[in-house]
Amino acid sequence: MVVERKMPESESFLSQLRGTISRSWEMTKLSYSFLKDHKELVFFPIVSSIVMLILIASFVIPFLEPDWFQVFENERNSNKEIMIGILLFLYYFLSYFIIIFFNAGLVSSTLIIITGEKASFSTGISLAVTRLPQIIGWAFISAIFGLLLRVIEKMGNRFGETVSAFLGTTWSLIAYFVLPTVVVEGVGPINAMKKSFQIFKSTWGEIIGGNISFALIGFLLMIPILFIAWISKELMPDNLTDFYHTIFFAVITVPSLLVILLTSTLSTIYSTLLYACATGHDMDSDIDVKKLQNSLGSFEQGNEPRPWP
Repeated sequence: MVVERKMPESESFLSQLRGTISRSWEMTKLSYSFLKDHKELVFFPIVSSIVMLILIASFVIPFLEPDWFQVFENERNSNKEIMIGILLFLYYFLSYFIIIFFNAGLVSSTLIIITGEKASFSTGISLAVTRLPQIIGWAFISAIFGLLLRVIEKMGNRFGETVSAFLGTTWSLIAYFVLPTVVVEGVGPINAMKKSFQIFKSTWGEIIGGNISFALIGFLLMIPILFIAWISKELMPDNLTDFYHTIFFAVITVPSLLVILLTSTLSTIYSTLLYACATGHDMDSDIDVKKLQNSLGSFEQGNEPRPWP
């Protein structure tokens, strides 16, 4: 059961807003502290990125083969459209599956750690495997919705782009706690979506605040990278070989990817800690649990803490 939030009637909107921002920033700092103490958690997004690169290569490389590409070009337009549709959906499904699977491992490990137990990369993966049917179901639904948003966005006008952005943002907020719910309760994606929406109604301020915080962190970390890229581009002679251009691209790309991995990991840890607080889960670890619970002190603890797993 979700821990209900109770606000005093006399509390003003501005006071509530300040409290929400304060709690969100406190949770952001706690997420960073948590990752700093458990650096092994970053292996989940790293391995996920490597597998994603392999997936992308497996879809791109065949089209580089002249014989295979010629066979595809010789297909009738109707058959070609069907093939493109199947390949596109398959790519979306596998992409979502990879991301969701490794995030499930990260969520599992985070929940184990906050209950006072030790967790490793293999522990998280093992627990994610136990939720494989639910992960496949959620990846399937996410792929359908993602493809639908893509179709709406490609309508060729600003209206389509606006509708796609609105639906995508709404979906991401409502589905914010689907993965922790799947990992903890083992329910299907539909029931997990219902539970996620129920929790969202009590934590929407912290969710939005957390997203803004991590977007701001990512932006600030990217500023020096982009500045170095701009300076290097301006000072780089035009007659440099492709080799040096490749080196320049790699030097800029690697730190950018590291920033993305960092903010992605922090965001998943943040959502997991917020889920644990909002649902009254038992927390007993070397992180400052009291501070974590105080940062969400406006939650009325009406349920007994539920241990996991």
